[in-house]
Amino acid sequence: MPLPGLDTTFSDERVNLVGCVFGLEKRMKTSCMLAAFPNAIYFGDKDRLAETALVEYGIEPAIWPSAHCQDRLGFDIPAEFAKQTMELDDLFGAMAWLAHEIGPEELAASGIDSVGIDDISIQVASFLADLVEKIDQGPSVVPEAYSKEGGRSGWYHFNQLDNRLRRAIPLSRRLRCDVWMTAHEISDSVDPKTRKKQRGGADFGSRSQCGKVARVLSTLVRAEVDENWIDPYGARVIVRSSYRDPTWIVNDSNRALLDGGPLNIRAAVRASKRQRILSRHLGLEWQDDVMLAVADAIGEFVDTSGVEALTLEAMTDIAREFEARCYNGFDGAIPDAILELPHMDLYAQWGIQDGLAYWWYAREQKRSKLDTLNAPEAKKPTGATIPTGLPKKKSFGGIPKKT
Repeated sequence: MPLPGLDTTFSDERVNLVGCVFGLEKRMKTSCMLAAFPNAIYFGDKDRLAETALVEYGIEPAIWPSAHCQDRLGFDIPAEFAKQTMELDDLFGAMAWLAHEIGPEELAASGIDSVGIDDISIQVASFLADLVEKIDQGPSVVPEAYSKEGGRSGWYHFNQLDNRLRRAIPLSRRLRCDVWMTAHEISDSVDPKTRKKQRGGADFGSRSQCGKVARVLSTLVRAEVDENWIDPYGARVIVRSSYRDPTWIVNDSNRALLDGGPLNIRAAVRASKRQRILSRHLGLEWQDDVMLAVADAIGEFVDTSGVEALTLEAMTDIAREFEARCYNGFDGAIPDAILELPHMDLYAQWGIQDGLAYWWYAREQKRSKLDTLNAPEAKKPTGATIPTGLPKKKSFGGIPKKT
């Protein structure tokens, strides 16, 4: 039942995700992005993106500016935007061209609904290095970086980087697309002057940029290994997203990727308040049925045996059961043409992993709501009682009566 005085309804208008996951190497950052956004245009290392998508999910993503990407779009990419090596300005230039020259309607017609930027830390580092090199050549090359007296600005190159990163949100709105990035990390440290602890974060050029990036993006989470996570396929990666984290600058304004949850964007946003359903790869729409069925099966197991009984071994048994159901067509939901594909085992695993993650996030979201509803109600002041902690106002006797 809705709480009185609160509007608990949400509009049907899509709220785009503009986020980034950062962390050390081999933390499945690229994998989670590919799994959540199989219908994205991807910018990044073509070979690595293609290999990860094929080996882990059995799909071929649309990697800019490959022939497959142009086939998905349905038109040729102009030569000025079809560079094999994309710098930061090239990347945002290509996104701006898609937004202003192609438009969201044509993108939607081609089945493209998101943009993925793999390892943006590389583009950021290259951008800053090139700009600093130009600034070093003197005011004749970059006059904006120098004052009238000839003094050099120490923040000009970072301000230019901020201006570019801030384009991500308006471009996502213009494209009506989600924009997701992966990045390296900068570890926490102690300031040598103030001796105060500085939190670490996503590598966008310097530690001072970590906080600025967190204010630009709606979601910024860290991926880290947790050997206790019970994924039967070995994905032992969770997220850190609490803005109170003492070590990392992270945040999720959508309250979807809850702190300590599995690194699974699709399951997290599906279980969130808005219940966003991210699109599936063409022909794999049935994976949503598998995801929900697996989550229900885990829920029934926990209700019967208790959450402590949901061990890795128990989850492996559930996964094997659903693998067999998938190989048998999942009650007719999986087309025969898909069952005959060589990567059918990967497709089944994909849906099962989503189901485990969805169960966790749905459970935590429900617990969070119950905690809020069951919180003790604060006592309301009665009559003219002054709330505790507030100073009493002096009485001036009111307005004098007219005589």
